[in-house]
Amino acid sequence: GPLRLELEENVSKAGMVENFDFVGAIDHSQLKRQMEELDVLLFLSTAESFSLAALEAMASGAVVVASNVGAYPDLIEDGANGFMVE
Repeated sequence: GPLRLELEENVSKAGMVENFDFVGAIDHSQLKRQMEELDVLLFLSTAESFSLAALEAMASGAVVVASNVGAYPDLIEDGANGFMVE
């Protein structure tokens, strides 16, 4: 998205480049493989109502970190199956 460059710069400044993979848009045929490789997936929208990708990530075993908006509080029990942030 529009903040990608800024996020990549922040990760670089923190010396954590090897811990992050900014993949961008993913072809649908590669989605399952990409989800299975995830450790953590961030959903930091301030207005999103629901994300199927969050459910897919959880089903693949990834930890989901999401903003406390929309349906996320109904899907994620903070500290149990993911984390909620303000």
